[in-house]
Amino acid sequence: MATVTYKDDVYTVTLFRGEKIVYELEGYHLLAVPESTTAAYREKVIGPSYDGFLYMFYKAAPIRDYLWLSKEEYETLLPIWDSMQPSWEDSDDPEAECDYCHGAVGICGGSCRDRD
Repeated sequence: MATVTYKDDVYTVTLFRGEKIVYELEGYHLLAVPESTTAAYREKVIGPSYDGFLYMFYKAAPIRDYLWLSKEEYETLLPIWDSMQPSWEDSDDPEAECDYCHGAVGICGGSCRDRD
């Protein structure tokens, strides 16, 4: 079981892994990445892959960080996480960064999320 809430630009993620573990995440993204393409991630993500994918919260530069998730945790968190993300349609700036692919929303239109 897992939960996530959002307040003041901080996501509070609660995982139940035998005991309750709470993470406060700012600037992270929820990812499912094919393990075959993740040489850079694999040594840093501590935990097994599932069905050939690594599931994680990922924070980019300046300080990269990885928080491994089980497939069940990811599948529980994904719809909640997606519902908390601002829509690209809400952006007046086509150069604004997409929260999913990190490209310009004017290019991806937010549809990159549907390709996974």
